[in-house]
Amino acid sequence: MVAVAHLLAVISPGPDLMLVIRQSLVAGKAAAVASSIGIGLGILVHVAYSLLGLAVIMHQSAWLFDLVRLCGAAYLIYLGIQCLRSAFAAKKLPAGQDPADSSSSHTAEPAAFRPAASLWTGFLTNVLNPKATLFFFALFSVVIEPGTPKLMQLGYGIYMCLATMGWFVTVSLLLSTTAVRSRFLRSLRWVDAVMGGILIAFGSRLLLFTETR
Repeated sequence: MVAVAHLLAVISPGPDLMLVIRQSLVAGKAAAVASSIGIGLGILVHVAYSLLGLAVIMHQSAWLFDLVRLCGAAYLIYLGIQCLRSAFAAKKLPAGQDPADSSSSHTAEPAAFRPAASLWTGFLTNVLNPKATLFFFALFSVVIEPGTPKLMQLGYGIYMCLATMGWFVTVSLLLSTTAVRSRFLRSLRWVDAVMGGILIAFGSRLLLFTETR
């Protein structure tokens, strides 16, 4: 039950998947894999507060849960704005390059890879995702009982962390292959614009939901 529930949750469209798609197509394989690892590590945070009973506290404290939602909404909107800035930023042409060939500037290699930045982005995207918070609330309230062995509880967390990493790393490797990326290299501006719009939509939805409570 844990495996099936987690699989359905992790493959469903959400901020994590949007980030990995964007990183794979725009930033490249290394950045996408690092972000995928960060997303998996973020799972451990959800597991930790669930097993320590903080999930119950947050569930009973509307203001605390709304705070998590506000932080998550703000971060998603920030990521979306960064994507839009990247999409519409003016591109300088190399000296001597014909303006008619300006589209080729989008076929350049990704910017310098920063492992810590990519991992941290994936980690925060997952930790501040209320969808993940709600999922762990529901899952652990069903499968965890007072008599559940601590080792088994730890096993749940490790499994979900590794399974999440495995799924998103696989997506990263598939989308960042030369065959796939070559189809998008001339459309990176639009990839960034679409992903930015989706992330802002996710964040705005969370923000509006919080304000109407």
